[in-house]
Amino acid sequence: MGRHASAPARHDGTGPEPAPSRRLLHRLALTVVVAATTTLVLAWGGTPWLRALLLGAGAGVVVAVGALLAASIPAPAPGPEPRRDDDEPVQ
Repeated sequence: MGRHASAPARHDGTGPEPAPSRRLLHRLALTVVVAATTTLVLAWGGTPWLRALLLGAGAGVVVAVGALLAASIPAPAPGPEPRRDDDEPVQ
């Protein structure tokens, strides 16, 4: 979910751009894996199946919302170049 911390990838024109539905499919797959893993781990640890299913679904929702929010945050604006120690002060 740290993708928003960098500039968006630029398409160099060498291949087809990924379809928006493919990105949605990847988010959906991540959500299903998180929900299933959470459910199985909780059930394995002794949590009743219904509660494990509810908690797993909740974890999937949290991951899905987080992925959608991370994809909607724009890249940070370019700031001033950092000052180096060997730069002369401006007078």
